[in-house]
Amino acid sequence: MFDARKAIGDYLKITRELKGITPETIHIMTDIPVREYLQYEEGKIPIDKDTLKLLSRAMPIPRRYKQLADDPKKSTFANRLIQLRIANERSQTETAELLGIAQ
Repeated sequence: MFDARKAIGDYLKITRELKGITPETIHIMTDIPVREYLQYEEGKIPIDKDTLKLLSRAMPIPRRYKQLADDPKKSTFANRLIQLRIANERSQTETAELLGIAQ
């Protein structure tokens, strides 16, 4: 099963390592505590769009990952539906047609 937390965490870790940035540097650039950041990388805690916006100061965050992040304004169901739609590379229109509902 697709795990959005793990996907985002893997991306953060790989990108950070490729750029040669330490978790301490991430803290300096974003003010996110090192321990909290490492939990995001490990997929232990959900990450929201605001946190990804902060992290974009330190590394590029593709739109796909921003869409996978939890949006506190949306229900758990809505967040999960978006995550599954993106993981399966479906558009909103395709997903609506498959579910037999309006977009």
